[in-house]
Amino acid sequence: MSEPDMALESRTISLGGDMGRWSDYALDTFFAPHLSELTAFSAPDVPVMDDYTLSFILNRAINAPDEARVKASMILIASFIRHAGPAIIEYREACLATMAYVSALPSRTATSIHAIAVARFENCLIQLSAAQSRLSALSDLFPQHPPMFTPQDDSDHARLAKLANRIRHFHEDITNVASKREPGPFPLAPIWLTNTSIKCRKNTTVYELTYQELAALLIDAIATAKNMAEGAVPTSKAPA
Repeated sequence: MSEPDMALESRTISLGGDMGRWSDYALDTFFAPHLSELTAFSAPDVPVMDDYTLSFILNRAINAPDEARVKASMILIASFIRHAGPAIIEYREACLATMAYVSALPSRTATSIHAIAVARFENCLIQLSAAQSRLSALSDLFPQHPPMFTPQDDSDHARLAKLANRIRHFHEDITNVASKREPGPFPLAPIWLTNTSIKCRKNTTVYELTYQELAALLIDAIATAKNMAEGAVPTSKAPA
């Protein structure tokens, strides 16, 4: 979301309660990985998604054929729509908070605002990954429809899944380190924000999803939700 887009927001995020300027060492050691390197932010705007749930139920789910596989697809599609909408809201809020953080630099490091930004992006990734999993499940119902991604590929879908999994399992990272006889450095967070992307680390491998890629996935989710709400009802011979 660009700065002009941010100016259209009807509210602002308060910077009250934060101290002045933290050192780079303090930022990277106690607040977030590589936080001292976050100095700028620009991400595409994503519009709020229309509520397609009602139109989906009225146009498709109620009149769906009495077939087990089709009924299962109705549940998956409705769940996809319910997760996609909140993912977009969280993205927009995350962009607003990140812009507020970098706008305060260099005079202030508003760490509480950064924490909000990270939490919002975490929620966005979790919700979007949940929506994506519903589409992947549709491929299992209709095998003739090719899978969206495989865990081994390097697609934006696969990297979204990697980031979401790190968020889901971060408590295990903490407890595993704490349970060692001599605990090593504790991980600060499952993901971190850079000037251009969101990153995570699994063992020694770093995975990255740019803000451009994330926005594109969200915009594609809007188009998919609209198509699923208004398009033809799937059958066992025609995938969704």
